[in-house]
Amino acid sequence: MKIIYGLLKIFPVKHKALYLSRQNNNIPEDFILLSEEFAKISPGIKNVYICKTIGETYKEKFLYIFTILNMMRHLATAEYCFLDGYSIPVSVLKHKKRLIISQIWHSLGAVKKFGHQSLDKPDARSGKTAKLMNMHKNYTFVFCASEATGDIYAEAFGADREKVKILGFPRIDSILSDNNKIRDKILGRYPIFKEKANIFYCPTFRKDKIIDINKVANAFDHTKFNLIVKLHPLDKSSYDKAKAFTPPFSSTELLTVADYVITDYSALCFEAALLNKPVFFYLYDYGDYIKERGLNIDPFAEFPIGASKNIEAISKIIECGGYEKDEIIKFRNKYVTTADCRNAERIIEFVASAGHRKDNLNNA
Repeated sequence: MKIIYGLLKIFPVKHKALYLSRQNNNIPEDFILLSEEFAKISPGIKNVYICKTIGETYKEKFLYIFTILNMMRHLATAEYCFLDGYSIPVSVLKHKKRLIISQIWHSLGAVKKFGHQSLDKPDARSGKTAKLMNMHKNYTFVFCASEATGDIYAEAFGADREKVKILGFPRIDSILSDNNKIRDKILGRYPIFKEKANIFYCPTFRKDKIIDINKVANAFDHTKFNLIVKLHPLDKSSYDKAKAFTPPFSSTELLTVADYVITDYSALCFEAALLNKPVFFYLYDYGDYIKERGLNIDPFAEFPIGASKNIEAISKIIECGGYEKDEIIKFRNKYVTTADCRNAERIIEFVASAGHRKDNLNNA
């Protein structure tokens, strides 16, 4: 890779922004919003998207080599690179000084530990592999939505704190500005969501573990509530479809019709906080999860009323309307301080300015 990349770097830098994701096969909304902002301030910029998951089969993993080569081709000649997760060529190769690499993580925050925080944990990467693959190296900037999250990200990415910038995430703009339009679309397809209060249950993916969804479904009176369930694509948990809905919309979209949100260690809680949705944390495996993965944020400390190991206790609070709204307001003010519609604009203005400074230094 280093030999090939060295040859590719012979070619001149172009006015180009590269967007990399191995979390999605489609272009993430963050990338679309950023490229739209770039077009406003720099109409001549070329936007290149390489979004592809690695896959599970040996064939898919082998073919991903060609995706990596394509990434290298564009990294060698780009001015800017944005990514929403770990990227092999970004971290293991030595890049031109003009290239500005910005990490826009695929989660709005981090309840559970990840990256360098969770190495050698049962459900995470080994420290040996992380060192071999230069995990999360070479970032010029890491973006986040609050001071509190900034400290977490610096540790998780193994980055100097000064590289972590509180400029937000583009998707915040979309969540705040498009939620009524998305809500109307979902309600148009599912009129029943207008007839009862909607409880949205979105648990964290647990590798090789089954979640008892029926236990959650049975805790609520279905004459009063609709239960909407959204599982990770790899989650093998099953449940009685007569007791829960699984509409073909994203978790963020489904938040718009939710009256109550139940999660556990998922970053969905930050998006729910943006929309001021009452959030509950069903933490039936709290002790084991701390040992196996670890937490950055303790829901029991942040949500004394809304966190419980018992789903019946959560059900009772929802039934009687005893939710404490101050909990979600305090949480939002602490972890999402860029709650406006200027996140994409701020990021592009910042990286473009940094790019101009690098140009001036190189020319000097």
